[in-house]
Amino acid sequence: MRYILIILLFTATIGKAINAPPLVLRACLNYDTDIVTLSWKQSSDLCGSFTKYTIYGSEDNGPFLKIDDVTDFTVNQYPHQLITANTAWQYYVTILHLCNGIDSATSNTVLLDNTYPITIELDSLSYDLNTQDIIAGWSPNPSPDNKGYELYDYNYISESADSIGTTIEYSINITNLRTGHFPVVLSSYDSCNLTSVFSTPHRAVKLTGVVDTCDRSIYLHWNRYEGWNTIDSQFLYVSINGGSFFCDTALSNWPNSFSYRNLRLGDTIAFYIKTRQGGGSVTSSSSKVTFETRELTTPIHLYLSSVTVNDNAPLKSTTTLSWNSSDLRDLIEFQIQRKLGTNLYMPLQSLTPTLNQNNYVISDLSANADLNIYTYRTLAINKCYDTVLISNESSNILLNIIPSQNHNPYNGWENGVSYYEFQFSKDRSTWNTQYSETDPILLEQTDTVGCYRVLAAERTNTLNYSSITYSNVQCRSDSLKFYVTTALVPGGVNNKFTISGRGIDYEKSTYEIYNRWGQLLTRSNISTPWYALYQNSPVPSGIYIYITHMYGVLGQYQKESGTINVIR
Repeated sequence: MRYILIILLFTATIGKAINAPPLVLRACLNYDTDIVTLSWKQSSDLCGSFTKYTIYGSEDNGPFLKIDDVTDFTVNQYPHQLITANTAWQYYVTILHLCNGIDSATSNTVLLDNTYPITIELDSLSYDLNTQDIIAGWSPNPSPDNKGYELYDYNYISESADSIGTTIEYSINITNLRTGHFPVVLSSYDSCNLTSVFSTPHRAVKLTGVVDTCDRSIYLHWNRYEGWNTIDSQFLYVSINGGSFFCDTALSNWPNSFSYRNLRLGDTIAFYIKTRQGGGSVTSSSSKVTFETRELTTPIHLYLSSVTVNDNAPLKSTTTLSWNSSDLRDLIEFQIQRKLGTNLYMPLQSLTPTLNQNNYVISDLSANADLNIYTYRTLAINKCYDTVLISNESSNILLNIIPSQNHNPYNGWENGVSYYEFQFSKDRSTWNTQYSETDPILLEQTDTVGCYRVLAAERTNTLNYSSITYSNVQCRSDSLKFYVTTALVPGGVNNKFTISGRGIDYEKSTYEIYNRWGQLLTRSNISTPWYALYQNSPVPSGIYIYITHMYGVLGQYQKESGTINVIR
């Protein structure tokens, strides 16, 4: 039994000892250094018979010559420095000794590997519908020696490529290697790290779009798939409110834009483009784009809260409008319109809403509120330039004090006027209420000198506030009284003819000067004195006749004549 075990052990040892030649795997040339790296597969040496490897080489089918000995059993590569760059080399390796300590073994012969893997093309680049990662796929390289694949980020301008990763599989997640949307090329490499020529650049379809709420459309745009010689067809896939994607539209092979018009505002709509090539055997999916649509909001209310008059004495009075609105996110402008009497409304000016601002004020500097009643309204214009809301109409209060004190009622408030006040001030600074009524105030003319205005107060509206507004200011002066210069001394103090007094309407009042034969010497406004001249020459001493046409600010008219004594 003991002898049987010894025989079995010896047999097992011989089986793993050096009893076969090494297997030469490859001879790889580094074209930069002209070094050939010879690689072989080791045998086992359990019997300890190894002495050396011997490397032999042949150039241009010449005789095999010894190149070197390698005495380290663990070495399985040898660098052979070529003197002259030449790819027509072949090699083999011998090993000394076998377990019998006498014989050697010779390996197979290999040629210098200068055969590059063939170039294969990418099948497609496609976005994963769920993750939106770009996935590249291709078929196996049929070259007999193909170790793996390397992918690159390709630059069309420089025609260069930047490596982004390697794999031994037949597909890879490009996005995991490098984010972005760029052309991708593929290269195969063999055991000697010889690489194939780059494949044709491929770039997946990136889909973008924009919603036109006003047109009820979504405008889609994409780059056409790059890398295939031809594109057979393109298809638009749609998902509505998270439902399954369905083929909505079949497109031809050339467009790269589309207007989707089956839009129902309020839906969430997702899209992607599927491109087909080779009769549909190869496809590529674009990136997915999703739109959350909604109806444009209309302001909850638009309330013209007041039209009030600004006292701009001594200039004309103007008006100021105030209004309130809310939920303005889809408004592009407020348009203010004005009309006079029964005329049509005309645009006055526009104002751009400010988000989260509900109260607005503008002034109508073109108005003359001392003479006219203007009616105003405000329009809310949305992003589609549609008028979505029109305010109430309101007019300014116009006060008259001649021949009686009256004014028009204020209109437009939701719950009407709470009360009117008739106010008085001597100098336009401190105002005192003389009368308060629920209806417009009508009073007989008063002789009290001073200024008057009307205040109107609103009954509280549904917005839980009330406004006040003012009329124009009307002032009453003294009754017409005037005095005329009757003696002129051109070289003295009283050297001109003048008219002065109180309650005079200086814009309307005039005078005339005649000589004693009735010849008109001058006709002027009373604001212009007469310096006893006719055609810029002094008139002689004597008696002259004047006639005045005097108007009062209270509406009076008085004509008076007399004589002027010119003394030289």
